[in-house]
Amino acid sequence: MQKKKIIFLIISSCISSFIFAQLTNGLKAHYTFSGNINDISGQNNQGVLIGNPTPTSDRFGYANCAYQFPGNSTNYIKVNYSTDFDIPPEGQFSISLWYQGGSPNISDLEGLFRKTHVPKINPWDAEDYSLDLFDGNHPSFSALWDFSPVVDSTWYHLVGRYSDGILWLHKNDTLRDTNPQLTNFPITQSLGDVTIGYNYMGKIDDIRFYNRFLTTTEIHDIFVLPSSCEVTSIKEIENKNITTIYPNPSKNIVNIESNHFINSITVTNIIGQIIETKIIESYKGLVDLSKFNDGLYYIHIKGDKLNEVKIIQKQN
Repeated sequence: MQKKKIIFLIISSCISSFIFAQLTNGLKAHYTFSGNINDISGQNNQGVLIGNPTPTSDRFGYANCAYQFPGNSTNYIKVNYSTDFDIPPEGQFSISLWYQGGSPNISDLEGLFRKTHVPKINPWDAEDYSLDLFDGNHPSFSALWDFSPVVDSTWYHLVGRYSDGILWLHKNDTLRDTNPQLTNFPITQSLGDVTIGYNYMGKIDDIRFYNRFLTTTEIHDIFVLPSSCEVTSIKEIENKNITTIYPNPSKNIVNIESNHFINSITVTNIIGQIIETKIIESYKGLVDLSKFNDGLYYIHIKGDKLNEVKIIQKQN
């Protein structure tokens, strides 16, 4: 059993490494918010705290792995002007991020990720381009809108893609709006900074900016990635492995055993929605996957001295 477990972890690690390598192509900024606001892309587009946005938990429950914004113009993250973000109208770029929240006020315009326009000559010159929430927390990407129902407590993945005047807006791995049938919507260029969380009330995590056009396969790969705070290497897993789960993958019962007392187990899907919660009050427990659809799930294992998240795969 231990041998099979290690093989599965090695395969998972190799797959994650391959996906990671593919997703670094054209990456000009990457903010994981794993305890800081640094850019880990290697392009040195570091974030600067304006006011007091605060670290918070991410969509998997990891503490200090996302940022919370209070919903005003004095508390946000700024990224100083860089040519990496200054895309010409005939160019390409992609923005990917996760968010949870938004103001309940109608007609509020909340900035998730904006390239500001400087100098501002006209009222409509506020941004060169932007991912926002507007009018009851509906996502927008420059001239595009998504009016699907909104649940404020849910984490959402947004991707805005641009290529030579054409825009695409994706939410949770699904295309929501595009403008190929309309007149092209060319973006503008200016010396403006990037702002994150400007006038936005809620959480933001895992921001990626590319100077190229992401494919739908790459959008899916980003969508299913684990938390940036997830343990990834075999050595780290062995060192931190207080809790074990087996078999994994499984088509029915997954056993959970821990060195610490388990109070509860919560199963969520890949976008953070709770599927099942169980009170355990023991050192052992189990999850029955037979009633779940095939795919990846996360088990949140909690106790007085325990707070772990494990990836499991339902596979018939």
